[in-house]
Amino acid sequence: MTPAGILMVGGIGDNPVIRRTLHGEFSYVRAYPHFSVASKAPFRQNREMKDRLLGAYPAEIQTEIQAFTQGALEGRALSEATAGYPANEDWKPVAEYYLGLELRYWSNSRSMSP
Repeated sequence: MTPAGILMVGGIGDNPVIRRTLHGEFSYVRAYPHFSVASKAPFRQNREMKDRLLGAYPAEIQTEIQAFTQGALEGRALSEATAGYPANEDWKPVAEYYLGLELRYWSNSRSMSP
């Protein structure tokens, strides 16, 4: 990723662990209700491009897109919303995916016992 690049993480809902992890690794994070964007450089808004892209959609879809991008958390609000939650660390992720693997392993190892 370039120094001014932007990482988008989708499908996370309001997962505070992922938000906390992004906030700990990137200088700039904007956490929307269903996805987050993060960067080492400040976000710059290109209003002309935004209006052009949004205008390419029918009015009802524009309304949905605008609703989808409301309620973003940044800065202090994001810090407060994720306070008390752990951040993921290399090789020690905090995620339900790994919990599921551990449970499957435990279940499989018990079923193989005599």
